[in-house]
Amino acid sequence: MKYKIEAVLEIISSKPDTYGNTYYAMRVIRTKDGNEAVGTISGGSSNCMGALREMYDSWDSFIVVGKTLSKSDFFSLTANWDYFGCTAQDINKVILSQWEREDVNEIA
Repeated sequence: MKYKIEAVLEIISSKPDTYGNTYYAMRVIRTKDGNEAVGTISGGSSNCMGALREMYDSWDSFIVVGKTLSKSDFFSLTANWDYFGCTAQDINKVILSQWEREDVNEIA
């Protein structure tokens, strides 16, 4: 069975700080039109992947890439990003609303 890639998920994390805290954000690009959604999340990479898995029918519907930044670079990059939330439902609600916004590419 062939699958069509419907989205690209970029999981962005910080290196652990002095206390072991790691921070997460994600960028989701919808392939049919190139629209992006960007935001920080509570939780880790499994929250990002779980949200997209809930949105799409198959694990094969999206590509996952990751990058780790220093804590300062992470916060510089994500300073103006929306907060997506923690649960798949919360994350997907913000992703879908950002995909419909015209100014989202200015945020990214």
